[in-house]
Amino acid sequence: MRILIISVGYPSEQNKARLVFLQRLVNKFVDLGNECTVISPVRRFRSESRCSRKEIHTTELGKQVPVYFPQYWAGWIDKKFSFDPVREATVCGFVAAVERIIEENDVQFDCVYAHFTGLAAMCAARIAKKYGKPAFAAAGESRFTSLTGFNRPETVVALNQLNGIISVSSHNKRTLVDAGVLDDKRIVVLPNGADESKFFPRDKLDARKEFGIPNDAFVVAFVGHFIERKGPLRLTAAAEGTDVKLIFAGKGEQKPTGSNILYCDVVAPEKTPVFLSAADAFALPTQNEGCCNAIVEALCCGIPVVSSDRPFNYDVLDATCSLLIDPDDVGQLREAILTLKNNPDVYRRLQEGARQKGRNLSLEQRAVSILSWMTSRM
Repeated sequence: MRILIISVGYPSEQNKARLVFLQRLVNKFVDLGNECTVISPVRRFRSESRCSRKEIHTTELGKQVPVYFPQYWAGWIDKKFSFDPVREATVCGFVAAVERIIEENDVQFDCVYAHFTGLAAMCAARIAKKYGKPAFAAAGESRFTSLTGFNRPETVVALNQLNGIISVSSHNKRTLVDAGVLDDKRIVVLPNGADESKFFPRDKLDARKEFGIPNDAFVVAFVGHFIERKGPLRLTAAAEGTDVKLIFAGKGEQKPTGSNILYCDVVAPEKTPVFLSAADAFALPTQNEGCCNAIVEALCCGIPVVSSDRPFNYDVLDATCSLLIDPDDVGQLREAILTLKNNPDVYRRLQEGARQKGRNLSLEQRAVSILSWMTSRM
C-alpha cells in the first residue's frame, strides 16, 4: 500500500527529536512492505523553515522514505468570530503546499494518513476529495483545541469526511464521541507502542556508566517537555528532602534545578532507551495526555511508572505496573516514589508487571493493526 503521510511537524536534520514517535511508526509501515511519502509543511519565517525542502530518511531495514518540508504562509489568529479569513488562508496555504509537492513530484498514493485531527486532518480531507482517495487521521492530542471555539464547525465537517480515526486511547475516543464529533463505530482505539528492537531492559550498571550516574542511588527518570502540563517542577518538589535522585531528559521553559538532580538535558532519541534503563523508576505527573509515548517506552524498558490517575493513562497503566496519583498533589507523588524506593516487594512486583505490560505494547503490532483497520475501511 502507498500511504501519503501529512503532518504538522516531523523529524528533520535541523530537529531530529520532533515527533520522532511518528517517524518510528512511518518507518515501521515501510519495513512492513508499504511505501510512504511524508509531507510536513513548515511555516514561513519560522525557525523550522530553515530545514531542507526534501530529505531522504532510512528505516531500520535500509528502506528509503522521502520527506518533504514545503513552506506555507500561516496566520492562524484565534479570533472569536464565526469565520476568520486569516485562519482559512492558513488552511488553504497548508493544503496548497501539500498539493504542490504531490504535483511536482508525481507522488502516487492509495490513502492518506494525517497526524493529528486539526490542521493535518483538515488538509487530508481536502486532498482525499480532490484525488478520490480514502483518508484517515490519528487522534493523539492531549487536548482537542481544533474542536473548540470558532474553528469547530469546519473541523467536525473535515473529520466526518474521513474514512476513520485511529485514537491512541479510549479517553480520546470518548472525548470525540461525547462531544458529538463522530460516531463511535468510526473510531478505533490502538494505544501507542514502542519499537521492541530499541526499547528493552538493558544492564543498569552499563546504562548508568554512560550517563555518569552512581550505582548506589535510587534514580527516577522523567522524559518530556519541561512545561507545566508535564510537571517537571512538581517532580522536583516531590524529591526535595529525600535521598531520591532525579534525571531529566527534555527541554522547555520549566527547566528543573536542585540538589537531587543528577542529569537535566536533551537526550538524543537513540540514547533514550539507555537513559530509561539507567533509572529505577519513571515518573510523569502529567495533567493531560493522549497516550504518552514516554510512559510506553519506560514500560518496555522494564521500569515501574508513577503517573496520573486519570483516564488518558488507563489503556496502558494499571495496578500491575504502576502507582497512580493525583498529578497536582506533590505529597502523593512523593509517597508513591518513596514506596517504590523503600518497599522491595512492591518494587519487584511492579517491575515485573512493567516488563509484562511492555511486551504487549509493540510498535510493530500497532502498525500492523493500523494498516489492517485502514484496509478494511478503504
